[in-house]
Amino acid sequence: MRTQPRRSFGELLGQHRAEAGLTQEVLAERAELSVRGLRYLEQGVRRPHPATVRRLADALALRPDEVRALTDAACHPPRHGNTRLTQPLIGSLPLPANPLVGREREVDAVVRLLGCRDVRVVTLTGPGGVGKTRLAIEAARQRARTSAEAVVWVALENLTDPSLVPSTVARAVGVAEAGGRSLPAAIVEALQDRAVLLLLDNFEQVAPAATLISDVVAGCPQLTVLVTSRAALGLRAEHEFAVGPLTAPSAAEARSLQQLAANPAVDLFLRRLQALAPEVTLNPGNAEVIAAICRALEGLPLALELAAARSRVLPLPAMLSRLQRRLGFLIGGAADAPARQRTMSATIAWSYDLLAPKDQAMLRRLCVFRSGGTLAAVESLCDASGEEVLQRLEVLLRSSLIRLVGVSADEPRYSLLETVREYGWQLLRTTGAEDELGRRHARYYLGVAEEAEHGPSSAADAAWLDSVERDRDNLRAALDWALAHRDVELGLRLAAALWQFWYVRGHATEGRAQLRALLALADGTAPGAPHAAALLGAAQLALSQGDHDEAAALLSESVALYRATGDPWGTAAALLCAGFISRVREDYQSAQQQLAEAKALAEAHNNRFIVAASLHHLGLIERDARQNQQAAAALLEESLLRYQALALPRFIALVSLALGEVGRAIGHHARARHMFEQSLAIMEQVGEELGVPDALDDVAHLLMATADVRPAIRLAAAADRLRARAGTRPWPVLERRRADWLATARSQLSSTAFTRAWREGERLTRSRALTYALRQLAQRDGAAVAPPDSGPSPAAKNTAGPAGYSTSEGRSA
Repeated sequence: MRTQPRRSFGELLGQHRAEAGLTQEVLAERAELSVRGLRYLEQGVRRPHPATVRRLADALALRPDEVRALTDAACHPPRHGNTRLTQPLIGSLPLPANPLVGREREVDAVVRLLGCRDVRVVTLTGPGGVGKTRLAIEAARQRARTSAEAVVWVALENLTDPSLVPSTVARAVGVAEAGGRSLPAAIVEALQDRAVLLLLDNFEQVAPAATLISDVVAGCPQLTVLVTSRAALGLRAEHEFAVGPLTAPSAAEARSLQQLAANPAVDLFLRRLQALAPEVTLNPGNAEVIAAICRALEGLPLALELAAARSRVLPLPAMLSRLQRRLGFLIGGAADAPARQRTMSATIAWSYDLLAPKDQAMLRRLCVFRSGGTLAAVESLCDASGEEVLQRLEVLLRSSLIRLVGVSADEPRYSLLETVREYGWQLLRTTGAEDELGRRHARYYLGVAEEAEHGPSSAADAAWLDSVERDRDNLRAALDWALAHRDVELGLRLAAALWQFWYVRGHATEGRAQLRALLALADGTAPGAPHAAALLGAAQLALSQGDHDEAAALLSESVALYRATGDPWGTAAALLCAGFISRVREDYQSAQQQLAEAKALAEAHNNRFIVAASLHHLGLIERDARQNQQAAAALLEESLLRYQALALPRFIALVSLALGEVGRAIGHHARARHMFEQSLAIMEQVGEELGVPDALDDVAHLLMATADVRPAIRLAAAADRLRARAGTRPWPVLERRRADWLATARSQLSSTAFTRAWREGERLTRSRALTYALRQLAQRDGAAVAPPDSGPSPAAKNTAGPAGYSTSEGRSA
């Protein structure tokens, strides 16, 4: 008679559970086990602990003989007659064709993460072409060198059916299924007592199979799983490691060959160039264009490699010019690369095609933005609830198609790589929705620009300017839309709101071009307040670039238009600007008349800023035209008090600079240093651009009184460079004064020493020049220095004026 085979613990447990009419979930709860743990016990994957057997017996209310049989079965190892290893488990990493470049920190971080005791699943996420696979291979290789783990590589790039993942993993670990047992159970059985690092590459298109990872990790205490995926898997045990592009070189790095050579993006690009043309080297002739190419490609490794491949047929400058349209250029990858990595379009399409239709639509909408947008901006383009918008953004973030950048406490900002944006924009144009989205985008950013009613003359001037700076590319897009669609009102309103930003932050050339185009578009239309404001802005920008005649003509038209529309605030603002232009042109009589009228209108209609600004300009007229420094000081001090009451740091800085120059002119050098220090510190704080060159010149003029004139020469050179970059010029009266003291400085040094100091100054950035000027002032605090002037002006002979100035160095207010 044949002996019946001994029944396993899992078989007995499953039978008792079925007879009791309990589900795995109910029994697991009663026995204080996890459902997964109970499932593994029934599958024979795990051997139960005696205490677990007792809890199960109590939960099932078994008879004593049934308890003895279950306990006896638990003492025998599980039977695995339907699973076997087809080969020993061994390391199976592919050998990369090229060394990993610029990822040393990331490799170290991933290796450390894999070595943490409580970390079982690590997912490297990031956009297509960022180098996740290459990073994972290197991290796995280094981990294997320092641990006893075997590494198993599983390539999933050719799978699209999640149901095939278990069999693919089983083959990789050497498991063959024989019988009806599930593959997950067979994999757990094969790996449960082994130290293994399982590397699953390109998981994004089989994401529904992620539960396999949870099941296998739960059953294999010595197993660690490293995954590469464009989207996180959403597992409780998962530790996500975001892989970003390589750091692209800054403009400052491009000026140093040593720094540029050490930049990761440049290093990779050069290596790929040299693989095709070994004679190529980084040199002063190609440094800037190589840096610009790496910036244009945002440090994305695949894009850098594809661009380098085009060097066979294009010199570097021609390559850079063609990167305005990236996707058509970034083709022709290596023949042995996966098809999805032979062009950037294919790489992005791989991710886009995995999205649901609503998520694809959201990505296309986001492509309207340039340099990203805030959550509020995104919501303005969507006809969906805020909650749904957040859900779509979360999907795109998890899919590595958008990035969260520049996060602040109340303003998250979402951005796309330019290659992704170009791909999405091409798709958006096929839908015919780009015009409507462009209109909504332009109107939203008009609101952003007009948020502060008086622009930089509001109490929040620095914050307003910074917000405009962050969205400068989006505001350009809005202006482009207005011009392309001949929306005169929107375009003029937007330019009228932005001219002060262009003026203050040193973008005069761009601003003038935009205003000229919009005013030409408006020619022949009925003029209104936006037209008058645009004329005023165009005049102020023309003035900053030394085009005084055009500025005066534009302002005359603006004043007339404001008067015709009956706008007293606008009229006062235009008269203030007209007085400014007349002062710069040294038509002081007209300037005083225009400023006086502006001040009277402003006082009558409670515009406190224009009152303060009128006093400021009237004080400068006294300083420059009449050389009456005491009268100038009185007007400037009153202006300063009014600016302080309005909490306008930029204008406090400018009037402090003027007061410092008054102090220098009458020999009050301690007072001058104090006012200059205050002015420079505020300029640095608020991001001032326009006034910095004048400030550097004024400090340099003061330093001319010292024995060593080289610091003054350095500051003058830095001022020249900053003006050249912004396209601005000093006012004529200041230019003449500057020429005089520079000639004196030149006469005190040899030609070689002067040239060396000048070149040293030209290398100073705006921030470094301000720091240098402040340091020079601090070093001279309390020093007795003689004024450079031949003697005080007649007005300076008074012992003390209204502003507290006196001819005695130590008695300033």
